[in-house]
Amino acid sequence: MCPYFAVTQAYSVRRVAPWGFMANEVKAAVYKLGLDFAGYVRAEKGVEHLRYDQLILIARKGIQELVAANQALLDALSHLKRESVAGREG
Repeated sequence: MCPYFAVTQAYSVRRVAPWGFMANEVKAAVYKLGLDFAGYVRAEKGVEHLRYDQLILIARKGIQELVAANQALLDALSHLKRESVAGREG
């Protein structure tokens, strides 16, 4: 992320640290995955924005996939442990 400038109420410009995602990077990543994403907005003068409420669905799906992958790994580990114990007993 790169720093940007913000205008305060007194119309002075100060440097602020960005918190969040770069819109163009999120757009590229989402489209690379082939997902339909309504959270990227290009406003007037080419300013790019993200609608963070639209990221919730993508994050939720990613979490669901990670939970399933984790469960598969735990199941495989449990199976290997059972085989190992059975091998020592036999």
